[in-house]
Amino acid sequence: MYNNRIVIDTDEPDYQYFKVTAQKAVDTYNSFFEVEPFNRVGIRYHWTIKYPSLKEAKDIFVNSFFSKLYKIAAVDLGTIEGGQVELRLAKENKKYTIFIRPIAVRSVEIRDTDKRELIYDALLVDIDLFKEGKVSLREFHSLLDEGYNFTRSRVMLIMNLLGVKNNE
Repeated sequence: MYNNRIVIDTDEPDYQYFKVTAQKAVDTYNSFFEVEPFNRVGIRYHWTIKYPSLKEAKDIFVNSFFSKLYKIAAVDLGTIEGGQVELRLAKENKKYTIFIRPIAVRSVEIRDTDKRELIYDALLVDIDLFKEGKVSLREFHSLLDEGYNFTRSRVMLIMNLLGVKNNE
């Protein structure tokens, strides 16, 4: 939260935990600083589609999104080592940005007193939903559910297009 702007960011959400935590954090912040209305409210979700190896994730990524471009580039330039797909969309007074890229996840998850190491290879689906202008606290609360439902439906669609089974 800064400059009258709120962005909530989470990785692979346990949605109910995230929603309660986000609402409590924003409500508490606003009760102290009274910044409502906000200039921009954003909700960003990271979902990973796991693969046995980073090579497999990259191959699926290239074949699904860049197969023609790869054929042009590989002739003279060798192998693709990185890249991402980025789409920017707008509907009514909301904007969406969708990024998809292969990643090697190497992090630590800490929840309460539990700590565990996360190591896996994946395609990251990174979706940012935001609204600009004068945004009320009530609109923020409704944007949480809308953002989660939009993001989840897009991730399921991407998984379906890639031929990945849903492991929820």
